[in-house]
Amino acid sequence: MKEHQSNQENQAPGRVSLPDKKWMTVSEIAAFLSVPKSWIYQRTQLGPGVGIPFVKFGKYLRFDADEVIEFFKSKGMGYHD
Repeated sequence: MKEHQSNQENQAPGRVSLPDKKWMTVSEIAAFLSVPKSWIYQRTQLGPGVGIPFVKFGKYLRFDADEVIEFFKSKGMGYHD
């Protein structure tokens, strides 16, 4: 936590430090899951709690791989470590 605080201290006033999370694109999450991009798009249309979790930045969909993995684990959809 100290490292995070010192990063904030070194920033210009008014700037916010971003977390180390990488948001994956549709292509990246499809490759990560070894499924077609069309499958990803279909699952985003199913709605919250049913479809895979994503965020939308304007017209762009982004995915957190950890959240997607947890989603499949919670649904018992065959994801195994």
